[in-house]
Amino acid sequence: MSARAKAASVAGAILVAAAAMSPWVLPRGPADASDAPAFFPLVVLEDRSREGRALPGDPLAGKRMYDTHCASCHGFTGEGDGPAAQLLWPRPRVHTDASYMNARSDADLFLAIQQGGKAVGRSGLMPAWDDRFDALEVWALVAYVRSLAPPPPAGAPAHARVRDRETILSKDRAAQAARESGTAVEHRVVAHVLEAANGEPAGYVMYPSEIVGGVRAGFSLAFDAEGNLVGAESHRRLRVRGLDPGAVDRWLAALGRERLEGAPEIEADLKLVLNGAAARLRAAVAQHWRDVAEADDLLRRPPANSGTKIYLSHCASCHGATGRVLGPGVVEGPFRPRNFADGARMNQLSDAYLKSVVTEGGLHWNLSGSMPSFYSLTNEDLDALVRHVRSFAIPQPEKPCPCSGREGSCTMVDAANHCRCRGVHTTEEQCPHAK
Repeated sequence: MSARAKAASVAGAILVAAAAMSPWVLPRGPADASDAPAFFPLVVLEDRSREGRALPGDPLAGKRMYDTHCASCHGFTGEGDGPAAQLLWPRPRVHTDASYMNARSDADLFLAIQQGGKAVGRSGLMPAWDDRFDALEVWALVAYVRSLAPPPPAGAPAHARVRDRETILSKDRAAQAARESGTAVEHRVVAHVLEAANGEPAGYVMYPSEIVGGVRAGFSLAFDAEGNLVGAESHRRLRVRGLDPGAVDRWLAALGRERLEGAPEIEADLKLVLNGAAARLRAAVAQHWRDVAEADDLLRRPPANSGTKIYLSHCASCHGATGRVLGPGVVEGPFRPRNFADGARMNQLSDAYLKSVVTEGGLHWNLSGSMPSFYSLTNEDLDALVRHVRSFAIPQPEKPCPCSGREGSCTMVDAANHCRCRGVHTTEEQCPHAK
């Protein structure tokens, strides 16, 4: 035997022995799903073919390019959690977020990839790829990115204008929705409003992502103008072990009115998905119209304090009189401005960061160029403005971070150059400076 053959034989033996001993080599699953041992998940997700969307690019080719060029920021599954994401501000776009992605046209996505984020009014950290990809390759990326988020559901009104609406529920309304649905309800609710030609709502679409049988699954739910569920499907096919592959699809198509025989636990999880989304939508619609009335009343009778005056003259035309991006005088644009009522987001940002965005503009922080700079505001003006903006947040933070009074001296800073605990927190245990 030659030396090369001996070396190959030894290497092969080592690989076989290592595979036999390695704890990371998992056994193959049983051929029959009904014979699966207990540790196999009860629900598995299967990709489904999507017909009716004929983009010029090949999604399989797009995936290869995405994994090579995009995953370092956006993550290999499109969750915005790539290895470089923590170094970027703002964070990369989450491509699995159907409420955002389905409000963007294919042409918008093509332009963002080809010419970069600034070309579509977004972050300049998104580079232009026109020097590397030709048009067909860009369309391949668009086709793959489209596959990462649930598409609009069957039953949604056709030819309706899509509006991306973000609603922040009051504490009482969120609690009421939680009681109605039997599950926890967050303050932030995002839904697509499908508008008819006369501007009235023709229906709504929601894209919840929930745990079903121990597996997180995405759904597309369509509602009529009265908030009644008219269409439901899952992004990836939910296959329950022991049932035929189409059982959950048929249950969703019947809008949960039938029994999912043989899987009562999965049926209970699915009902929570449908009931929870319906309760959140009803609460969001009621909250929206109350917010519109409140914004109208505020503009008719504005308070006299300086923070409110500065806000109404400089900010309300984009962010709305109540910070909720709605109401009279709000200028419509291709992208939704920041909703200042979103406490989960606003309570993460320090006062110094907010002041810097106001004075230096969005582009300074790689945000949208639609956010202008207001250099003329004095420090007193900025303090009053930030206090007023903070008053919109739901929920309000319970306690300020100990380092928020010494901005600039904190060593625990991130890519945005402010404290990682964002200056505010809800409990002392969450703040790394409290100890």
